[in-house]
Amino acid sequence: MKRVYIIPTLMVLLFTTCEDRKRSNPFDPEVDLDAWAPSDLQVFIISDSDIKLTWTQEEERISGFRIDRKAGSESFTQIAQVGKDVTEYTDTGLNYGTDYTYRVKAFSDENESGYAMSNTTTMSIPSPSNLTATPIDDQSIQLTWSDNCGFESGFRLERSDGGSYAQIAELGANITEYTDIGLNYGTDYTYTYRVKAFTDDNESDYTETTVNFWQDCEGEWGGSAVEDCNGDCDGTAFENECGCVGGSTGMQEDFCYGCANPNASNYDPNATIDDGSCIYPPFNENFSDISDWTSNGYWSISSSNNCLVGNCALSYDAAPTDDGPHIISRYVQVYAGQTMEFYVYIYSPAGNISCYINNSLVWSKSGYGSEYASVSINVSGNVEIKFNSNGPELSSLYLDELSIE
Repeated sequence: MKRVYIIPTLMVLLFTTCEDRKRSNPFDPEVDLDAWAPSDLQVFIISDSDIKLTWTQEEERISGFRIDRKAGSESFTQIAQVGKDVTEYTDTGLNYGTDYTYRVKAFSDENESGYAMSNTTTMSIPSPSNLTATPIDDQSIQLTWSDNCGFESGFRLERSDGGSYAQIAELGANITEYTDIGLNYGTDYTYTYRVKAFTDDNESDYTETTVNFWQDCEGEWGGSAVEDCNGDCDGTAFENECGCVGGSTGMQEDFCYGCANPNASNYDPNATIDDGSCIYPPFNENFSDISDWTSNGYWSISSSNNCLVGNCALSYDAAPTDDGPHIISRYVQVYAGQTMEFYVYIYSPAGNISCYINNSLVWSKSGYGSEYASVSINVSGNVEIKFNSNGPELSSLYLDELSIE
């Protein structure tokens, strides 16, 4: 005879099922309190003194809800108890500018659930947002914004052109656009707008935007593209000492620099600014003819053996009344860096001869004897070369073979 034992198996199954079951019964003293708590607690500002609360509840075996409020840094205080079928509540008479936090819990005859907690909300008027200023012609700007408040009395709109703000319009509730007309157009005009909502007792914060009230050469409002000196929109040509250069002008920015002196061997007819690069042909003077020189009458041509080669220039003191200075001079085109060389012979122990460039002394010799003089030139242009001689009666001073290169 076969025997079947089923009781232990049923007991094991029953025991396992009880252990795995989620405890959500509000009447169960060991229930998980969050398992039957309210959820999705939302806070809505519906006036500048009232807040509306809403929440959801899935567990139906409850007796109702208890609502707590915290103002600022204070502790939570119960402000209401409502029935089990109620899922919203309006808190009235609140203080404007105060932070409020709410929590809601369900309760039964035997137990209370965990809390549903809200975010902290400042009792204020929601500000407008997304303020946009769009130019529509050369004297008008279209303004639009988003209305984030459901209880405003209207909106106040203000404008600044760089100074203080001035109110330009007060509009009714739910209006979200305005056209500002009669404006000044040009690159000197930038307008900043701001808008706020208001009620009978309070005002929201501002939202603002700025618009540059001009069009660039590409037609973009407030753009930065401008015509360059060559008339090209957003071009890269620019003005300098040479004029309009670069960009599409075909002119290098330094094209006007060069040798601007037509007497130079490297004269550039396009150069309008001399950059000191002129190279002048060597200047040579053997003094066989001094008609190109200016003299005060005491210099002449000599064929003396005291000349270096052939004839030379002679300064001779023939009488006591002929005391110097005896002057001979002429203008010569030079450039800085050239060297001037010449030969001098003084036939008198008391004689003296000096050389000047533009009246600045650059060389001098006194006493009997000869010298091959060398002078560095540190100026450019058409300069005066001048020799002054002095000496007692019957003094002779010879000047020969002058070169500049």
